[in-house]
Amino acid sequence: MTKQEKLMLLSKEQLIDIILLHNGYNRKITPISTLFIVAKVMLAIERATGIPYKEFSTGGNNTNYVYCRYIYCYLCKENGIKESIIHRFINRDRSTVYNAIKKAKEEFESNKDFINLYKLVVNELSKLTR
Repeated sequence: MTKQEKLMLLSKEQLIDIILLHNGYNRKITPISTLFIVAKVMLAIERATGIPYKEFSTGGNNTNYVYCRYIYCYLCKENGIKESIIHRFINRDRSTVYNAIKKAKEEFESNKDFINLYKLVVNELSKLTR
């Protein structure tokens, strides 16, 4: 069984605990529903790109990592998550999250590779929300 298949067997509570453990947050600070959305977005990106969450959230300026962070920020915001929460899980400032959302919108206008990657992530996300 692959790591991704094992993740699919985890419950909502277990996914949240993994995120909280990685980031050292107290579950009482952020609502569980918000954490669950964040976990699904992260997992969808991992599945679509093959890049583990820990790598794209803390990785440098490699184009693939940057695109993953743009998509993460954009999808979280589209799902109603505030920037003040989004930034916690990718170890970036809030201003970086605002910029990532802006850059994602710009990439949608002309970058076919980015658009295709976004579509793959959204497809994986839809599988997780069924």
